[in-house]
Amino acid sequence: MTISDELLYEIIKPKSNGETGDYAPIIDIVGKKKIAYKIEKFTAYTQKLGTGKNIEFDIVKITPDILVKINSENSNVETNGGLAQNPEQYIALEIENDVQWDFKKSLRQLKKIKCRFPDTRVLIPKEYERFAPFYVNEGIRVYIWNAKRIWKCMKCGTDTEKRGLITPMCSKPKCKNHKQNEFRLSGLNETIIDEFK
Repeated sequence: MTISDELLYEIIKPKSNGETGDYAPIIDIVGKKKIAYKIEKFTAYTQKLGTGKNIEFDIVKITPDILVKINSENSNVETNGGLAQNPEQYIALEIENDVQWDFKKSLRQLKKIKCRFPDTRVLIPKEYERFAPFYVNEGIRVYIWNAKRIWKCMKCGTDTEKRGLITPMCSKPKCKNHKQNEFRLSGLNETIIDEFK
């Protein structure tokens, strides 16, 4: 598992049928309890380049981490095999992790998504909160996430919780394993997601 996978799970907290969990953070992010969502929904749009006789068209391909339909009681995000024609009906959410943080790459991707889905939002790690004003300047709402990682020791099976990227020392007194390649990320705990103000 990756931190992005674990964050996706924490944001939606899916029930066994795939519906959003009753206390999932996405409910607060979107502002509705009953939502329809798709994960990694590929879509594309045509972008006009140039003016006059030098007009060219470029196909822009995007895949938001989570795409939420917001204005319909219909539980399906798709219509007639594709996305509905009105992009204002959707909120696009991107999840940024703290493992491979690249602000400019993130912003370029979000700008492409925002061209198709005007209500685009991003979740960024607490340690990079100082970059939030740059997203806000581009009209992108920002949410800050902070969580403890649960690391499973592959040597003894003990779970150890720790904030941040550094692999912990095993919390079992007799083990004390601290080899990075002998731990596996097995979940998150105490996940907090707040909107940047």
